[in-house]
Amino acid sequence: MALGPRLDLRHTQSLVMTPQLRQAIKLLQL
Repeated sequence: MALGPRLDLRHTQSLVMTPQLRQAIKLLQL
């Protein structure tokens, strides 16, 4: 249940994150 809001927060943060951090999150999601 906490995954919902958690992913939402990550998505919003990724927009402000740098491309490098964004790639790291992408790898984690894979």
